[in-house]
Amino acid sequence: MELSGCTVYLTKWESYLITIPKFDIRTTLSITTREAIREEGLPILEPPIRVCVEIIRAQMERVPVSMLAPESSAAVDYEALAENFLPTRVRRVAKPRSSKVVPLRRQADK
Repeated sequence: MELSGCTVYLTKWESYLITIPKFDIRTTLSITTREAIREEGLPILEPPIRVCVEIIRAQMERVPVSMLAPESSAAVDYEALAENFLPTRVRRVAKPRSSKVVPLRRQADK
């Protein structure tokens, strides 16, 4: 469910958990949106996901931002959000993607 650009998740306990994507501390829209959500008493998952160009690149390449740019602000924010929300989860270390193209081998016809 979308709420003013924020993603809302419904848990099995039927309560709302809101993530704030594309958060930009430099804009009043991001600040006022977060404040309005807090004033309503709705639970916000922290931290907000900061806007960065690596998110767009990851979407274009159809890979998670944590794989494409693990040191980006968005990847760090997603990792912190997951750690806050799921503190006991098994952590996977993302391997850097190689830009090297490896041709596929074809099996000889029998």
